[in-house]
Order: sequence, then C-alpha cells, then structure tokens
Amino acid sequence: MNSSPLTRRLTLQRLRAWLALLFLLLAVPITALVWHTYGQLKWEAFNQYRGVAEELSDRINAELAGHVQLAESRSFADYSYLVVAGDTTAPFLQRSSLSELPVVEDIPGTLGYFQIDTHGQFSTPALPSDNTPPQSVGIGPADLRVRQMHAARLLEILSENQLLDHGSGRGDDLADAVQPEEWRSTTEQDRQQTAMNASDT
Repeated sequence: MNSSPLTRRLTLQRLRAWLALLFLLLAVPITALVWHTYGQLKWEAFNQYRGVAEELSDRINAELAGHVQLAESRSFADYSYLVVAGDTTAPFLQRSSLSELPVVEDIPGTLGYFQIDTHGQFSTPALPSDNTPPQSVGIGPADLRVRQMHAARLLEILSENQLLDHGSGRGDDLADAVQPEEWRSTTEQDRQQTAMNASDT
C-alpha cells in the first residue's frame, strides 16, 4: 500500500523535528563537557605556572641565601684595603680580595664593596686608609684616580638613595677629588665593562 505525498511529507517533517530535538539534547551536555574541560585545563595550566614560579622563587632564595652567607662570613677587616694574612706567629699584610678593580662580582651587577662603621663613616676596600700613603701599597697616580672615582660613585649612589649622608667619612675628600662629569664618565665605563663581560660569557 503506497503512502500518499501528504503522509510522506508529515513523516519527513516529523523526522526532521526528532533529529533537531536529538541534536539539541546532545548539544547541551557536549557544550557543558567542553566548558568544564576548558575550565579544568585553565586551572591545570595555572597550577603548572604556579609550580614553576614557586620553584624559581626557591632557587632565587637559595642563591641569595648563599650570597648573604658569603657576605656575612667576611670580617670587618676584609672591607679594608689591606688585611692581615698568614700564620699568627708570622702575619703579613696583603691586599683584600675586595680591593680588586674592576670589581670581582659575587652577584652579577655588583658595583663595588663598602662598609659604614658604627659612627656612620663610609669606607671602601678600593682605597687604603687615610694614614696609608697610596704609593707605599703600590697604587700609582693613575690607579689612585680610578679608585677615587670608583669610591665617589659608590658614595654618590648611597647619597642619592638617602642611605648615607654625603658628608660622612671620606665623602668630602672624594667629592673634592672627583667632579660629577668624571662620575658620569666612570658610569659609562662601568656600562661598557659590563657589556664586555656579558659578551665574553
């Protein structure tokens, strides 16, 4: 028995309606599943980044703790130009390892070493004490000028950041010996030296 065209049309429309309803019924859970999966992936990525950041922070803290421990292990005398070395029965004077120029960088970017005593007096191992003639410890005029500029630059940085009164300790002598133009020149030399060091590594 053949169905009429009207019956076939109704059947086709009903089939389309059922298919549309089936599509909607499937689309809702699929959409919810995709949304949930996206949220899970987002949180997983966040947790991964957080884990990497925490690991990096731990490594930085460990590295910094090592540098701090090294700095704290140095004695007050190590920040002088001359230090006592050798056996206690036959001691001798030698240059402090911190007096080297260019600066031996414990931490990348180190500009220099200094200390401020309990009276607020600034000093740096780059220069011998006031009562020690530079020539007597092997510092010539040119080397002395470089060391004075280095010390003046450290003092200027401390003063700019209000960490030290500009008139503290040897500041006035250094300010008289070295002009601001020379500080800027020294700063440019420091940048060039840093760039050269970076290209060598």
